[in-house]
Amino acid sequence: MFTMLMFLRSLCAHNDDGRLNKFVVVRVGVILEAALGQIIYRAQNFNRESAKHLPKPTGVKLKAKRSTNSTTSST
Repeated sequence: MFTMLMFLRSLCAHNDDGRLNKFVVVRVGVILEAALGQIIYRAQNFNRESAKHLPKPTGVKLKAKRSTNSTTSST
């Protein structure tokens, strides 16, 4: 992480005329797009309700536990 910060700091020092502005914006956009894609993928595929790797009885127990917790907290 420290080396990346040093690299970015050196880029800023050499970017007095603004030649690297578009490059930096595009790279940051690509990194944010990849991170957002991973967040959405994990939210869709690794939540408790649709965990395909769990056996069916475990999923039923989780749903029953969740429904009992939601009914007790609402009263």
